[in-house]
Amino acid sequence: MSDNKQEQQHPPMNRRTKRAMYKQYGVLNEKKNWSIFSEKAIEWRERMREEGRAAHEQNTNRMNDILENQLQVKLDSSKENWKKMGYNEEEIKKLEEAWVIGAFKSKETYREDKKKSKRLLKEANESLRKRLDAGNNS
Repeated sequence: MSDNKQEQQHPPMNRRTKRAMYKQYGVLNEKKNWSIFSEKAIEWRERMREEGRAAHEQNTNRMNDILENQLQVKLDSSKENWKKMGYNEEEIKKLEEAWVIGAFKSKETYREDKKKSKRLLKEANESLRKRLDAGNNS
């Protein structure tokens, strides 16, 4: 668990920094003397490929976590606003579902999602309006 937090706090080195480090330690000078098909060169390329995959996965996970946190904060803020506007829990669930559908777009289902989102928003607004009208008429 602590290793995971350390990786998130310190993103992997970028290419420029990594190459400068290899140059400082003389790895690049040694590497240029290897044959392209030597065992050392093949091992080096495979290790660099794996490091790149791992770095990419870490960056992707980190960015997904950041995006998820940002979207959750926006959704929580919207929920508070909806409560202030007078929506009840059932209406808020519909609004939340519509918001989530709008926040995550898919090319394959874009039109259907948009229609569903509009329908949910309309249902929630009509429900609120009917509740408020019933309260005013009483």
